[in-house]
Amino acid sequence: MLKFSFLRKNALILKNYTHLTILQVVNSFFYLIIYPIVIRTIGMDNYGEYVYANSICLLFGLLIGYGFDTHATKIISIHTNKKIIQAELFNEIFTSKIILLAAFTPIAIGAIIAIPALYKIKYLLVINYINVLQLLFLTTWYFHGIQKLHIATTIQLITKIISLAAILIFLKSENGVYIYSLIVAITNLTSAILLFKKSAKLIGIIPKLSEFNKAIKLMMVVFPYFLSTSLTSIKHRFLEIIIGNLSGTNALAIYDLAYKIFSALSILTSNINAALLPRMAKAKKNIIAIRKIIFLETILGLIFIVFIYIFGDYFIKILIGINSKEASNMLMLLSINILPYLIVGAYCLFIFVPTSKYKIILANQIFSLALFLFVCLAFYSYHWTIYSPVIALVVSGMCEILFCRIEVRRNKTKYEAI
Repeated sequence: MLKFSFLRKNALILKNYTHLTILQVVNSFFYLIIYPIVIRTIGMDNYGEYVYANSICLLFGLLIGYGFDTHATKIISIHTNKKIIQAELFNEIFTSKIILLAAFTPIAIGAIIAIPALYKIKYLLVINYINVLQLLFLTTWYFHGIQKLHIATTIQLITKIISLAAILIFLKSENGVYIYSLIVAITNLTSAILLFKKSAKLIGIIPKLSEFNKAIKLMMVVFPYFLSTSLTSIKHRFLEIIIGNLSGTNALAIYDLAYKIFSALSILTSNINAALLPRMAKAKKNIIAIRKIIFLETILGLIFIVFIYIFGDYFIKILIGINSKEASNMLMLLSINILPYLIVGAYCLFIFVPTSKYKIILANQIFSLALFLFVCLAFYSYHWTIYSPVIALVVSGMCEILFCRIEVRRNKTKYEAI
């Protein structure tokens, strides 16, 4: 009876977690499924070139996405029945993204023209920039906030199945790297537009531009959190760019394989904080409950690392048909990063964000990025291997946990009652 009472009480959290997990399964396992097909057809070097181009475009995507998602999810989850507030937020985010796109696209074009390494892959960059355009319409945050992620999951699943069929039909030769890039980009854009139209319909509005000053005001509100979250993503994009420049596109393809396996296998654990966010945004929290969450997430993270250590080689062999020591070692190193992902995520979402300590989050990420670059520089100066930037990523991530623990202990009284 107690079991059923617990399930009823937490039904929305469990439902939200389930759909978040399915959504990530759709996105992560799709690329794992097609990985052997793509590698055999276009080759490791061409695929590594695609990953490199995509990483460059994702840097601009960070600037245009601007970290609205967490802020918007929080607002929508608090005002699930207030359509006027939802409509205003929807249009303000849409307008803000248009402003950001107009500001940064000329810079992207200038970089492609001015930098020889980018001009060499200009066609791949132009195709991959479609993934930046789709951020204008991506409204997953709305479905997360109203706790109806099954809608977003269904739309993304259908478009992914269609793109899989297109890849099987049209991907025939090494030059197919352009076809592959175009199929992925168009799929993402189509999915985003469908989500945009569906969310607008649920709110009951025709999307329009908001007042310019309101869009700017929203950007100012989100700016501190944008800085902190973007630095995390920038660190990962830098890692890919560093590997591509210093170790080659073949090494980048190997890293991408390890990262895709890590992402797919970490789905069950990585969605916990996101699933709890709508409930925690409404509830009165206390530091003891949050400590319990962090403790449980630490145990889950350690179990995940052991799981990767035991079974990682098997997953790699299934995907590429052979054992790869380099991919296996990268996967093992990446598995350690599940700990900062979970623990730092819990500190930020459940302690620092509710108390508006955005500067603390930002300081942590600046420290982490600086440490990452310092460790990379140290490796480059003394002994560089393809593992060097991944080790730097792990070191910086573990220091993020230490930073959060020190901050909470140093200001214990501020966080006792949140």
